Amino acid sequence: MAEVKNLKNKPESRLRPAKSKLTVKVQPRANQADPSLMRSFKGHKEGVMSTTFIPHLKQSISGSMDGTVMVWNFKPNIRPFRFVGHKGPVYSVASTPNGDTIVSGSADETIRIWKNSIEGFS
Repeated sequence: MAEVKNLKNKPESRLRPAKSKLTVKVQPRANQADPSLMRSFKGHKEGVMSTTFIPHLKQSISGSMDGTVMVWNFKPNIRPFRFVGHKGPVYSVASTPNGDTIVSGSADETIRIWKNSIEGFS
């Protein structure tokens, strides 16, 4: 039986049948603000399948069903970069720790390695 963590319950309690009631209390942390939308990006022509974040560059990377990889900048006045080359949906994106290189995996059975720049060479 798997151990359940982060639920406050009595040590002697066990999993109960579906008809039993289970109460979970969520206690907010002191001074914790409610979650709020910081920014929204639009540019893919179909659904987004994968995202990752590069904190020190203030960039987010997304892969889409439209076959493109996009790099979104949180810095003002910097347009997004669109990387085109896959022949099918992009299901996975990742970056190196320094953010210089992006890797994408696609339904076209290829993995592409991109230079994180305006040119976006793979």
